[in-house]
Amino acid sequence: MKRKPLLLLSLFLLSTLACRKEPEPDIPCNDFIGFTCLVNGEPFKTEGNLRCAGFSKWYNPDTGYLVISGRNCNPDAGEVNGVSFNISEMKSVGFYSDSTFTSIIYYRSETGSVDYDSTLSGQVSITGFVEDNYSADFTNGYVEGRFEFTQYNDQLKDTAYITNGRFCMRF
Repeated sequence: MKRKPLLLLSLFLLSTLACRKEPEPDIPCNDFIGFTCLVNGEPFKTEGNLRCAGFSKWYNPDTGYLVISGRNCNPDAGEVNGVSFNISEMKSVGFYSDSTFTSIIYYRSETGSVDYDSTLSGQVSITGFVEDNYSADFTNGYVEGRFEFTQYNDQLKDTAYITNGRFCMRF
């Protein structure tokens, strides 16, 4: 009679251990891959196609040169709007101010090329960065962060406010 409770307890423990969930792989950018921001309070939507990528990144590990870009593409109509920034020596997680940028550009082309290329202020916070071999679950690198900046077009006497920027991209 004593064997029955012991047998039931053993079966319960075995079934509990067998049903245990494996932990989710630790993969960066799993919940969000892309580029998003507000331009003058309006959502900037990245859209791409075969001829124009909606968002892109480029990183040179030797120099630390990082390029992050978001685009809204309609090349058939001759329109491409974009937000782009370059950091010349990005090698780790941290805060980068406008003095460390090679360039920051907000541009519109629906009315011809209009670059807002005079930076009034700007900042990028790199919150996650690994060059390569992130983990056993993910062997490439990634970069993620937040940004905001203010650009000016002298010809139009117009200011563009880029706020609530977020990006997460795998290499």
